[in-house]
Amino acid sequence: MALKIDTEKAFDTMEWSFLLNVLCLHGFGPTWINWVSQCISTPTFSFLINGSPFGNIKSSRGLRQGDPLSPFLYIIGADVLSRLIQSVESLGSLQGIKISPGYPQISHLQFADDLLIFSKANPTNAATILDCLASYQSWSGQKINYSKSGVIFNKNTVGQTSANLCHLLNLKKASPTTKHPGLPLELNRAKSSSLDLIEKIQNRVAGWKTKLLSQVARITLISNVAASIPTYTMSSLLLPKIICNKIDSTLYGFWWGAGLRKNHMCLKSWKSICQPKSYGGLGLRRTLDTNYALIFKLGWSLAAEEDKACVSLLKSKYLKGVPFM
Repeated sequence: MALKIDTEKAFDTMEWSFLLNVLCLHGFGPTWINWVSQCISTPTFSFLINGSPFGNIKSSRGLRQGDPLSPFLYIIGADVLSRLIQSVESLGSLQGIKISPGYPQISHLQFADDLLIFSKANPTNAATILDCLASYQSWSGQKINYSKSGVIFNKNTVGQTSANLCHLLNLKKASPTTKHPGLPLELNRAKSSSLDLIEKIQNRVAGWKTKLLSQVARITLISNVAASIPTYTMSSLLLPKIICNKIDSTLYGFWWGAGLRKNHMCLKSWKSICQPKSYGGLGLRRTLDTNYALIFKLGWSLAAEEDKACVSLLKSKYLKGVPFM
């Protein structure tokens, strides 16, 4: 089974005393810890009432979102939970899952405040996981957001077993659309029905007032905002061509102002627009070409970055001792 754990107001509930103690245990000096303490404890907050700031409230815990230091401090604090899970796994109290016979068990994956915990579907593992989460909550103040958390079971798990474990964990079964961190945990054979990239881009483009934008401004929005929305997904999955074509069609229509008037004329093809500037294009990239380039980066990692955990996993599962190149 896999537990998708989401933390409730993750940055706002981190206890300062816990974080400072963790920094001390990591070997940070007292001067540095004092600087960090001053940074996280001195900000004050006000409320906007009828457009005017009101009040001057000083918080007693939490990390200010938007502060460039906050993500690093949060990761240092959340690493305690990762080490706690590793310790119970090493003691044999938690059994992770094996993706490949030649690769160690995987007990959890952590990305900022999103956590996936893997284990065999039995009450012993469930109780161990609850103990770890309860201990971490008592130390750090981080609580589980039960409305956004859930459990995924293997298709071979008996229905009554999954129901009992959900009751024990106080979690519901996760829906197929649940994401971690930005990809669905389950993909249908038709990827186009599992991914909402087209809707995201269409909604973003629809919010821009093209009547008030020059074509230079549209190019900037396409290259810096709209075209970057599917980047993470494209670095992990090879998208169907139908999705790539629909994304390109949406961006192409925005570039020419499609929808503003019935009889709009496109004087240049999208393929020509996506040519390099030295060849008369505008330097944009077609979605399919970008997808191929990002996937090829994964191939480069397989060939040149053998020390990465994900590379070792992929080689163990798919190559099985055969050299990549």
